[in-house]
Amino acid sequence: METITVALATMHGKQDQIQPAFQKYLGWEITVAEIDTDLFGSFDGIKPRELSPKDAALAKAREASKTKGLRFGLGSEGTIGHHPGLPFMTSDFEVLALVDQELELELVVTHLSPNIHAQRLVVDDGFDVEAAVKSFDLPNHAVIVLIETETDRGSIKGIKTQSDLEAAIAEARQQSTKQIILESDFRAMNSPSRQQNIAACAEKLAKRIAVKCPECDYLGFGAVGYEFGLKCRDCGYANEHLAQLEINGCISCQHEQRVDLGRDYAEPAECMQCNP
Repeated sequence: METITVALATMHGKQDQIQPAFQKYLGWEITVAEIDTDLFGSFDGIKPRELSPKDAALAKAREASKTKGLRFGLGSEGTIGHHPGLPFMTSDFEVLALVDQELELELVVTHLSPNIHAQRLVVDDGFDVEAAVKSFDLPNHAVIVLIETETDRGSIKGIKTQSDLEAAIAEARQQSTKQIILESDFRAMNSPSRQQNIAACAEKLAKRIAVKCPECDYLGFGAVGYEFGLKCRDCGYANEHLAQLEINGCISCQHEQRVDLGRDYAEPAECMQCNP
């Protein structure tokens, strides 16, 4: 069987997290497309992100495929912010997209995790560098120093030692006319906690790709939606927020299958009528 090679857009070593799952479940090889992915937005905010995470991942995937002249392209995008269900917790939302340029098809998976080392500090008069080193988990993770003037923004990235942090802060104090901010460097090669989430997302995508459509045999057959309206055991009220069926589908021929999630009724405690 011919080995498929897929082009990955990355400057930050993401192939190390993605290749193992693609090799294990698919036998596919990853090749890196040398493109400037910061053009799609950067974590330091110097280049604003103008696309949604999904659209950015797809744009990177298409550019990777085009650059390497390959049928399949991969793009990855991560967003660090408030957890959607736990607003006081920081989370990592990873998106991994595969495009088939020959058939103009796309497959996107996501992974949400609270397991991300994320810190942000303001450098004030009583700033404690040693405490900052511990807070940012240097040298395991890295930190970015943000420098901002009235007319420009800049940053010093990839800082992993106390001496480099002290030097970067000194440089920032000479240049900045505003507050000096330290933030975790979330680029993949500098964030082991994010690396784990990228690997988990890659495993989801590889497993999904491995499932063929029972109708047309195209790759990536899997969940495309849910059918809601699970009824309450006591009063029969249909809860529009509880799924009763999973809809599996093909991204090529649109064939669908409905899969029972194994729940006949919702419990009264989940019911908006019995437990408003």
